[in-house]
Amino acid sequence: MMGKTQIEWKKHIPLLGVLLLLFSAGPYIYRHPWFDEVLTLDWLVYPFSEIPYRYSIPNNHIFYTLCLSIWQKFCGIFHLYGVLYLRIFSLLTGCAAVFLIARRMNRAGGFYASLPILILLAGSGPLLLFSTALRGYILSLLLVFTAFIAAEAWMKRKKKVSLFLFFLFSYFTVWTIPTNVLALCTGLLFVFPHKRDSRKWGGFFALCVCVIAAFLMAYLPIFQKFLKVISLKEGWYSLPGFLWNFYGTLLVVFFPVFLFCIIGFFRLWKRKILRWRLLCFTAIFLVPAVLGLFFQMPPFPRVFFPLFGIYSLILCYGLSGFTGKQRGVLKNLPVFFSVVWILLLSNCSGLISEKLFGSNWNDDLLHPYPMSVKFIPNKISKRLAQAYFFEKAEHVFIDFDADPPSLQFQLLQQNVPADFVVRDRADLGRVQWIFPSDWIVCRDFSALEKLKQRFSLNGEYHELGGFEESFQKIFVPSKFYPQTE
Repeated sequence: MMGKTQIEWKKHIPLLGVLLLLFSAGPYIYRHPWFDEVLTLDWLVYPFSEIPYRYSIPNNHIFYTLCLSIWQKFCGIFHLYGVLYLRIFSLLTGCAAVFLIARRMNRAGGFYASLPILILLAGSGPLLLFSTALRGYILSLLLVFTAFIAAEAWMKRKKKVSLFLFFLFSYFTVWTIPTNVLALCTGLLFVFPHKRDSRKWGGFFALCVCVIAAFLMAYLPIFQKFLKVISLKEGWYSLPGFLWNFYGTLLVVFFPVFLFCIIGFFRLWKRKILRWRLLCFTAIFLVPAVLGLFFQMPPFPRVFFPLFGIYSLILCYGLSGFTGKQRGVLKNLPVFFSVVWILLLSNCSGLISEKLFGSNWNDDLLHPYPMSVKFIPNKISKRLAQAYFFEKAEHVFIDFDADPPSLQFQLLQQNVPADFVVRDRADLGRVQWIFPSDWIVCRDFSALEKLKQRFSLNGEYHELGGFEESFQKIFVPSKFYPQTE
């Protein structure tokens, strides 16, 4: 039996998770906007009624952008403007998601199982990134989990209001990001009926119909644009890379409790009544790997980030299988290891990411480049502004892989006109040529050589000093700017 102290503390676990997220996310809420965030800011300039129809590339997280637009107007009432105040909406959304997940884990595993999982989730790199990002992933996490709770309530009590709420949350979920339909369908495996009677099969079928109906309702009004976006075939650089990054990130985030969870699952397997559910749990973890085989391009690992809430709940069940049989020190080990691990990751997640996944230029899920100290678009843009105003540079070409929107956003803040930047765009196509006198921003000398071949540039370029550790480096044509430092 759980002691009185643990019962009291259990009530406060969701609040502890929220406080941990707020404390951990503090350093990241002030960071500069990266590629996709700038696109979100671009969509905010349109009237509210036009946002759902601005779907030329797969980056307008429609429902999130609508919510952010309302939040922007709300902040405007108090004369609060800027990226910082917009990020607060995502942070509040992240807090709501953590609170809801924590409450459900409390019911599943109790104090000693839910607290370690919550610590690892609330302080994880993916959650810190998306809960401070101007993107729809953190809203997707919240909506997928609320839809899951509604689905559970429907399967248990068959109340029509639960089915309606599941449809509503499913609609908002897929309207945020269309690939969220994969997370919704994966979550349904959790509530798959234990007994194959016709009543439960009918209830499960109703949930599947709701997901399909929600998706059609969201995208039929812009179906042609939706098909055009799909034809762009954006994705990760390789299937093995996707699998390693996604599952490797899960392993790193929940590393201190994995062994305990495995032991717990083996103990739960001895109970025959739970075996069907444990098989469904296994299937949920395998879904990203299986679905990755059917994508035309390997999916970005972040596509399956909305499943982190359900993964946390599953691990909580497994950990409860371990802690429920322990007493004394062994019962507290998961909590201790989780605290130590989260403190370690707060200083070493970037290094661990680089060692495991190589360069995080590929937007890896654990510690992507927008979270790195090497992402300094404010300093790069300040130097480019100096080139425009004082060195009479006419244009700068920014390579697509060097995050041109982040730099252009900073340059506009410094009153540098938009036509100073030349870059490839999904809506306007690739740049066909640039002047030999144009400055170039790209990742490194290897990227520079590829650009020289692409544009038939024969001149020599030198790299400006002071940005050696940056993801974005400035290269200047030596013939035209020999004295530039």
